[in-house]
Amino acid sequence: MLKQWASELEDEVDILQSNEINDEANTNMVSFSLSDEMMDSLTEEEISDFIIKCSNVYAQKTNGILTIFYCWYDDMAFQIRIGCVSKKHGKLPFSCKLEPTDLSNLVANLKVGINGLFTDNEALFVWQTSI
Repeated sequence: MLKQWASELEDEVDILQSNEINDEANTNMVSFSLSDEMMDSLTEEEISDFIIKCSNVYAQKTNGILTIFYCWYDDMAFQIRIGCVSKKHGKLPFSCKLEPTDLSNLVANLKVGINGLFTDNEALFVWQTSI
């Protein structure tokens, strides 16, 4: 399924650059719903590789504009969410507290259904990279 999603992403995603961060964030966000069975069948390495492939697809679509690709887990919707915003905004488009994390930590927590908001730190785990 992950290979199919990555292929569809290549065909379907168009990156919006705007002076409005929320316009960019909403337009450039894609979500992938994972059932419990699918989550159980995937390894952390497979999920990490998929997220990296998604960041590479986004990088190809930015037309050379400096952009931040980011990923987080929405535990209420059981979705991996990805998106990007122009680096000129200087922040990510979240109103909650964020905890930047490396990809392996994000995926390890995602596998057990933890997004960070309900941990002691009460901050959303977000992996980001410049593309």
